[in-house]
Amino acid sequence: MLRRVKTDKDLCLSMPENREVVIKCTLSALQKIQYRQLAHATLRSRDEQGNFRATAYNNTVMRLRQVCNHPAEILKSSIYSDLI
Repeated sequence: MLRRVKTDKDLCLSMPENREVVIKCTLSALQKIQYRQLAHATLRSRDEQGNFRATAYNNTVMRLRQVCNHPAEILKSSIYSDLI
């Protein structure tokens, strides 16, 4: 398979400029509930000193993104089935 890289001068001339459009929207009622419950569950899972483990923090960030982007996936997960 042949690929052209963006450093190729001919390719740069023929490619259009990147265009990014940001559309902001509010969460649905179910997403708000899931987001709030997941955030509270995370706050309760701190260690004795009140700190978060790095892996727990990263997992929480990924789950919160999942609630925003794909809320139905949270419902499928057996680990988080108590969040609804």
